[in-house]
Amino acid sequence: MTAMRLYNTLTRSEEDFTPGADRTVRIYTCGLTTYARGHIGNFRTFICVDVLRRTLKYLLGYRVHHVINFTDVDDRTIAGAQKAGMDLRAYTDQYIAAFREDAQALGLEQVEENPRATDGANLRAMAEMIAALDAHGHTYRSDSSIYFKISTLPGYGKLARLDAEGMKPGARVDSDSYAKEDARDFVLWKGHREGEPSWEFPDVGVTPGRPGWHIECSANRRSTFTPAASISSSRITRTRSRKAKVPPASRSLASGSMSSI
Repeated sequence: MTAMRLYNTLTRSEEDFTPGADRTVRIYTCGLTTYARGHIGNFRTFICVDVLRRTLKYLLGYRVHHVINFTDVDDRTIAGAQKAGMDLRAYTDQYIAAFREDAQALGLEQVEENPRATDGANLRAMAEMIAALDAHGHTYRSDSSIYFKISTLPGYGKLARLDAEGMKPGARVDSDSYAKEDARDFVLWKGHREGEPSWEFPDVGVTPGRPGWHIECSANRRSTFTPAASISSSRITRTRSRKAKVPPASRSLASGSMSSI
């Protein structure tokens, strides 16, 4: 059988792809944030990943379990729903329907699952992941929100080769005016604000609020795939490599699975 080689972002080298003992390739793709109709830049990613899944499925003969999520709660979806005078779920439903229409028009294969961030099981998975991070000392609370403290994780940013010590405080700050200890930290759970949707999980210490987008795919991926995803993909940009035959991907050495494109 023809072997597939994928680019490992962590080691900056190409490696043979091996999906696991059951010959099932588990692909997780960060999907659309449903505040507007998907644009050509969004669909560049989905077309590239569709080519990858077809290659794995039809050329290499693997079973494929592919998940593309919808981020249906964030600042933009909430603002759009409020402006339109609509319930958040109804507001995001229309853009999910439009995505499906556009994907069909482009000839993309229907993937096996399309979870939404606001699905009950996914919200529960986020709360439990936040509780686990909290138990290991990686979070703190401020202004009713829960933040990830990157200084507690020495390996933070190694996949992207970020220099955490050299990151400038204030270089990237969430649009929300939440009180952080360090501008490099990011919000996991945003404290409830009047007029916004809210969920709570008191049994694991998560107070009323809503998820930050950083936690959504991490929790969805973990709750969807056991064992871990073979390939995780997000935004795909141009590559200078003339040898690339498939979208580049990276492998997490800790989990033994492919990680973010």
